[in-house]
Amino acid sequence: MDVDHEKLLSGDVNFKWQRDFTAFTAVREEFFVHPVGAVKDYDSPYDAFIDIFDVDIMKEIVIETNRYAHQVVDKAKAIVYIQCHRACTSGKIPL
Repeated sequence: MDVDHEKLLSGDVNFKWQRDFTAFTAVREEFFVHPVGAVKDYDSPYDAFIDIFDVDIMKEIVIETNRYAHQVVDKAKAIVYIQCHRACTSGKIPL
């Protein structure tokens, strides 16, 4: 076990909850013990993108995007059909 885990586990984990918060004293904690940043170096942004979004995820995005596009187009077709039907049945045929 590394040093940080030992420090965490060595402390008292039993808390005594109280209704009176006037005696509360805040203690600042250090959360970023280790340096933060990228864990892996990439030669290009494309390589980083492909590492995160693999082919399976991209295929799923394509499927769902196409499904949504079909829904939008079908809805637009239905609206145009209704408008043409109303115009044709009212005797006002659009030119």
